[in-house]
Amino acid sequence: MTGGVFVRWIAAGVIVVAMGTLASGCADLESARAFRADAAHLHQALEADASRWESEASGLPPEDPALPSVQSRAAAARAREQALAAALARIDEVIAEAENPTDPISQTVDAASPLLPVSVRGPLLLGAAALVAGVRAWRLKSGLASVARGLATAMREDEEFRACFARHANTFRSTQTPTAKRIVDEVTGSKRLVALPV
Repeated sequence: MTGGVFVRWIAAGVIVVAMGTLASGCADLESARAFRADAAHLHQALEADASRWESEASGLPPEDPALPSVQSRAAAARAREQALAAALARIDEVIAEAENPTDPISQTVDAASPLLPVSVRGPLLLGAAALVAGVRAWRLKSGLASVARGLATAMREDEEFRACFARHANTFRSTQTPTAKRIVDEVTGSKRLVALPV
């Protein structure tokens, strides 16, 4: 299994387990926070593993034949850590939306929750918050993918724009967030935007 596929499986697994936990009949904000704390412990372990491999790679001389293998393991470990960090960010969004509804969907569910049985309130609030967080993430990802496609089209059709963008891409990329860096990578052709982390 390649590193990219493995990372997607880890992120998908964490999100599926989280949503299963949040959607279960006994879910409430406390159980969601407990799940998040457990996932944070796993993230700390992955962070330590990535740092260990990176440290080992930085300690090897450039001519060491083991260096490419260690660098590959360091990159895979860092990718696993970042995938779990992204999943934790989604869980945080769900918990925050459930605690303080900001979207009309979650606000409506929150307003109606006192009329519902206690056993249904927690799962319904968390489910609405998960729906809101998912829709927001989808909209953001779709919007950023659209920006990447627009830039790619402009670069394909306008030679002057393409040359100017290529000259300044590294400078522009160095000042951006990780997600914006991925867009630059997409339009410059160095990476695919299949799993844009939003």
